[in-house]
Order: sequence, then structure tokens, then C-alpha cells
Amino acid sequence: MNVQALWLILKLLFVIVFNAVFFVADIEPRNAAVWSSYVFIHISYVFLILTPRFVTKSGSTHVFGMSLLSISGFYFFIELCVGVGFILSRTESWRTAFFVQLIACALYLLVLLPSMIANEHTAAKEIKREAEIGKFKSLVREMDSVMRDENNAARKKALEKTYDMLRSGSVKSHHDAAPIESDIEKSIATIAGLKNDSDDEEFSKQIEMLQKLIDKRNRVLKSLH
Repeated sequence: MNVQALWLILKLLFVIVFNAVFFVADIEPRNAAVWSSYVFIHISYVFLILTPRFVTKSGSTHVFGMSLLSISGFYFFIELCVGVGFILSRTESWRTAFFVQLIACALYLLVLLPSMIANEHTAAKEIKREAEIGKFKSLVREMDSVMRDENNAARKKALEKTYDMLRSGSVKSHHDAAPIESDIEKSIATIAGLKNDSDDEEFSKQIEMLQKLIDKRNRVLKSLH
């Protein structure tokens, strides 16, 4: 039996046990208040089961999941207690049972939905930040690779200085710096293509251009953050 089948059985366990007790127990009369409570209890459980599907995928998925699950879990617990109370009391006023549980459900959604929206915004920022860091790390890796492949001592020294300039820059980025980062990537590729070229003047020119681009990126980001 696979893990998914076990999870399905676990999720259905409450429904099976609750319905077994509900239909076997001597609950008479099963009036509108009883049936409305029965329905709301199942609705709250469905929300609890579906909550993980509402979680936005990001680096903080676990945190977001626990936040939403705690809200849904609290609602389910309250609804179960209130619903069972109405079922056992078999109150004749179905309106009381219905509207009390409807208000509880509405309050739950009023808490859940803003939390989901807030999580969406936070996750979007995290995804953007992860992409920015990934881009920066990619530039650093490319520069490191070019530096390690260089055997000429003078060129290697110039590459090490440029590498240190790049690595000491901000890992955060901004859309204003995106064109500069694109130029940096192209410049690194150009320098990598000069490995077997004996034209030191061209190499120095490209290194100087790359250093200016790195310095420009750092200044732009410093003014924005």
C-alpha cells in the first residue's frame, strides 16, 4: 500500500467514524437543525483537508501551510463542538443552528482569505528575491570559472580583482539593474572567449569595461536599497 493510499484512508477516517456514530446513534428527531449541523461539520472538515492546496509554493511553504492549517483546524474544532452540541440538543429552531454556524463559517473565511492573499504577496516577493539571488550567483560562478581557467599570471590577477568586485556587490537586484546585469553577463562571456587570444590590450580593455559595469551596478543598487 503506497503513501497516498494511507493518507486517503487517514483523511476518510473522521468521515467514516462520524457518520457511523451519527446514523447508528439514537438521534430522534433528525430535524433541520440536526441536518444543518451535520452539513456544516462536513464543510469544515472539507476546508481542513483542502487547506494545503491553498498554500503558495515558495521557500516558506511550510510556514504558510502551518499558518493556514491552524486557522482551518481551529474552525473545524469550533464547528465540531458547536455542531455536535446542536445535534445532541436537537433544538427545534433550525434558524438558530443554521445562522450560528453560517456566521462561524463566514468569520472563518474572513480570516482565511486575507491570510491567503498576504501569503501570496509574501511568496511572490520571495520568489522574486530567489530569482535575483540565483542570477547574481550565476554571474559570480561564471566569473569564477573564467578566473580559474586563466593561466596567465597578469591576467589572472586582473580577473581576481574583478571577481572580488563582483562578489562584494549586493545579492539583491532591481529591474533598473537588469540591463546592466545582462551587459555584465555578455562581458564575462567576451572575456572568456579571449582565453587563447594573445592580445593583452583587448583583454585589458574588456576587463576595464567589465569593472565599470560592476561598479555601475553597485552604485545603482546602493541608491535604490
